[in-house]
Amino acid sequence: MKRLFIILVILAMAVSIVNADQLKWNASVGATGYTVYWGTETGLYPFNEDVGNVLEIGVAGQDGVLRDHFKLNPGTWNFVVRAYNSIGDSDDSNIANLSIAENVQPEDVFPIQIVVPATTTITITQD
Repeated sequence: MKRLFIILVILAMAVSIVNADQLKWNASVGATGYTVYWGTETGLYPFNEDVGNVLEIGVAGQDGVLRDHFKLNPGTWNFVVRAYNSIGDSDDSNIANLSIAENVQPEDVFPIQIVVPATTTITITQD
């Protein structure tokens, strides 16, 4: 009796981040979908999202899309992608890194003037 073994054929996927607003990877033969994994330590990816059969997340030229999509705090984030099909998951792709800067606040405008009811005025200045 012959047995037919189905093997998940996954070519080495290349994942990359384009201008901090788009995560892209190449297709893998036999894959029916992809899962994105991310975390702040290489090799430890506590977060994941099944993205289905797409090859990118985000839109080039739209700043902050990945930060908002993955709800990332400031710091350096590592991303890998795994292809999957009914047989199982592939190994991790290469690692793509994304650095999220601390939120930059617009410069404070001084002096700030607060008017309190009646005739009291409080003026705040920057040291």
